Amino acid sequence: MAPPASFKRSCSSFESRNSGSPTHNRVHRLIITRDPGKPIYKASSPVALITGLIGAIKGENLIMNIESIADLILGHESSLNAGILHRDISIGNIMLTENEDDGFLIDYDLAIKTNSDRASGAPGKTGTKVFMAIGALKGEHHNIMHDLESFFWVPFWVCIHWDGPGQEIRKVKEFEEWNKKRIKELAEIKIGKVSEEDGFDKEMRDNFSEYCKPLIPCMQELRKVVFPGGKRWLSEDRELYSRTTDVLEKAREHLELEPKGLC
Repeated sequence: MAPPASFKRSCSSFESRNSGSPTHNRVHRLIITRDPGKPIYKASSPVALITGLIGAIKGENLIMNIESIADLILGHESSLNAGILHRDISIGNIMLTENEDDGFLIDYDLAIKTNSDRASGAPGKTGTKVFMAIGALKGEHHNIMHDLESFFWVPFWVCIHWDGPGQEIRKVKEFEEWNKKRIKELAEIKIGKVSEEDGFDKEMRDNFSEYCKPLIPCMQELRKVVFPGGKRWLSEDRELYSRTTDVLEKAREHLELEPKGLC
């Protein structure tokens, strides 16, 4: 299963050879390293998927001394404790260790220091659109609650498109169209998905793959903590870290007790 196309864009500028500016010698260096893990969409089971999410949220293994973003291999909460807000929680940025016993975040290109209002070169709206929080889509100043909401939209997207290890990604037209929607239109669509419990339950029954339907109870509980009363968080509450991981840990325990065919 491959992740959706990124909505980040890169550009570069250079001076014309005829501009009269001096030419500078440039040296291109390429360092090839072994991947430290694998993307969450290559998980071998729902249990591994949940393990990756938990690690990416908590990330208790922090490499110190911090000199740059490149020195970090950690999760969202430990990043925040180190003074860094990720701002691009997506299916391509949540990794599993090779033996699937932990997860972590990568790609801090859009991250900011929490004592700063700006990220170098980062636009005002940041993230991969289909996983962005409703408030972020509406243009609110990006905060930790937006990132934590994105940890809801990632498994929601996975459960719709993932039909098991090694299987082709499912194409579900309604959700493929999310990539093409205007930002504010997508925000309203997402509000409609989570505002009512019965409606959200029907969305899952109708759209989750058969392989991922055992995760419906987990997603029901996640919705209750990420969207209490069907509403999004309007103020910061770091207790959402523990509430979210509690739901995921209970779901993992339940799945580990299920027959092997489900996992």
